[in-house]
Amino acid sequence: MNHTTLNVLTPDQQTLLAAWQQHTYAEFVLKDADAALATMTEHPSLLMIATGTACVGKAAVREQYADHFLSAIPPDLELDSYRKRSAVIA
Repeated sequence: MNHTTLNVLTPDQQTLLAAWQQHTYAEFVLKDADAALATMTEHPSLLMIATGTACVGKAAVREQYADHFLSAIPPDLELDSYRKRSAVIA
C-alpha cells in the first residue's frame, strides 16, 4: 500500500481550494450575491436539499442568493474550515 503525502496539494487542488475560499467569503462574510455568483460557472445551478429549492441559470441563482439564502444566514454564524485529505492507494 502506497499513500501520497497528505499535506501537499496539487496545483489543481490549490485552484479549487482558492475558488472555494472566495466563494464562502462572498457568501458568509460579504453576504454578496454578485460576489458569490462571480465564483460560479457561466451556467450555475443550485440544489438545496434541505429547503427543496432548485434553480438553474445566473438570474435564478442570483435571485435565490440575494432574496432568500444570504438574508437568512444568522449574524453569529461561524465557519470552521478544514482541509479534506485524500490518499491514493496503489
